[in-house]
Amino acid sequence: MSLQCPGCKADIDDDSFYCDQCGAELMKCGMCGYTGKGKVCPRDRTPLLPAKALAGSSSTAASPAPQPSTGASVAAPTVPGAPATSALGLCLRCAAHGVELKPAPGDVLGRRFGPHAEVLARFSQISSNHMELRRDAAGQWFGEDMNSFNHSFYNGRQLVPGQPQRLEAGATLSLGDVAFTVSFE
Repeated sequence: MSLQCPGCKADIDDDSFYCDQCGAELMKCGMCGYTGKGKVCPRDRTPLLPAKALAGSSSTAASPAPQPSTGASVAAPTVPGAPATSALGLCLRCAAHGVELKPAPGDVLGRRFGPHAEVLARFSQISSNHMELRRDAAGQWFGEDMNSFNHSFYNGRQLVPGQPQRLEAGATLSLGDVAFTVSFE
């Protein structure tokens, strides 16, 4: 049997711990078996765990990728002359509401879930699980809409759920109608 990598959408063996195409570590729900991205299962809201941890003593899965996974599913090409962001953290500022977020790779932005839920709870246009933020091995940051009700926008363009968007300094990232300016510090 096979499953689809939640990152690159490649067909891979269902007993794999890592995608053999993009190297992403596969995360599974211990309750329902869902394989996906993020920290929380969208079906039953239990934490997603590395597939390797759920396999127990099984040794039939694929070998890990040569490089450790950072949770990123898409690697964008490096733009010549662009500043390296590998040592820089992501900062999202919403001046209109006086909000500043400094998310870590893998953080989910949402009203009810994720490490910034307490700050975002007051915004009714932001979904419970709205967006996941990741950083790839090259240090590039990506935001991915988690099929939010009021959508996510990058510089005014609606993002397709499940498709990572590379984040660049000075861009506007909107969760529903709450607009954040992207910067790196």
